Amino acid sequence: MTRSVWQRSILMMGLVGASLAAVPASEDLAALAASLADRLAGSKVALPDGSQAWVVAPSPDAGDDTVAPLQMFLTAERLKSCLESVSAAEAWPIAWLVVQPAEPEVDLVMRIALDEQGRVATPEFLFTIPRRDWQPGDLPRVVRESTGRKPPRKGLGNLVVQGFSTRIVTTYVYEAPKTADTARGLQALLPPGSLIRDARGVELQDGKRYTLALVLQRASFVPSECRECASTIFGHADTGIAWLILADAERIVDRIDLTPRLRGVDGKPLIPRYACDERHAGNESIQELLSTTEPMALLKLSDIDGDGSALEVELPAEQLDCDRYVSLVMGVRSNGSGLEIVGTRELRP
Repeated sequence: MTRSVWQRSILMMGLVGASLAAVPASEDLAALAASLADRLAGSKVALPDGSQAWVVAPSPDAGDDTVAPLQMFLTAERLKSCLESVSAAEAWPIAWLVVQPAEPEVDLVMRIALDEQGRVATPEFLFTIPRRDWQPGDLPRVVRESTGRKPPRKGLGNLVVQGFSTRIVTTYVYEAPKTADTARGLQALLPPGSLIRDARGVELQDGKRYTLALVLQRASFVPSECRECASTIFGHADTGIAWLILADAERIVDRIDLTPRLRGVDGKPLIPRYACDERHAGNESIQELLSTTEPMALLKLSDIDGDGSALEVELPAEQLDCDRYVSLVMGVRSNGSGLEIVGTRELRP
């Protein structure tokens, strides 16, 4: 459900060395992080503005009541980076960890400690505060003011601040359509799990009626913050393996794998689904998008190549900069023999 790419910066203050017996081996940190992530999955924490965020997002197969699109602080990969920082700071067996993500601009504070079995215990203290510059000696006052509890004396001298310079990217995996055994029409001709993103009827010179379809496999939804340049081109987008398909009532006549030609942002295929506007800039609106908004129509037939037949469609293929993008032009052969890539053209949003 989620993907993360992180660059880290570490600030270690007021560190107290721990005994060697209490220091986890470096090769064990990934397993310790994964175990802690499993226990924190689906847990929420209140933000200073009154909203909530996931500490660790629930797994994709979690129930409907836990899949709301919230901000997220941690993943197993992030936790591994945090535990590596604690080790580098020689802060075991007990430390206070402050996680400072790029977004939201708040600090997640937790007390982490090794239990008798040598694993990282589920944190007893876990809360958020507005972003701050930490100084040695801040912890007792911050903990009391934030939780109303006096922090244990043990470990107060060990403070590790873990910063992440890029935001997490959250995707929402689509429920697979019905299998070929029960599907009808075009869906029955497609491999199981295929998502028909858009489809249009086409009448060609041979007198037959065809269906032109944009189909995704392994499809997922990538919401946008509607602040970056790419959002004017792709908006809230789908991604996956993209095919342009031409089919008649009985078979798939032709197909083109568009995936290598749709480079989106950072080489990732992006298929526009919803245009960005002021209603869609916040995470709280994503669930409404998925449930109430009609997707954009993409397969708009027109005469792009100027041959007098409106049999071409185009998709935004790659962002060049904030003022330019490349559009991929595809066409249906008028005699019904198949599909072709007509070319590309450079456009402005």
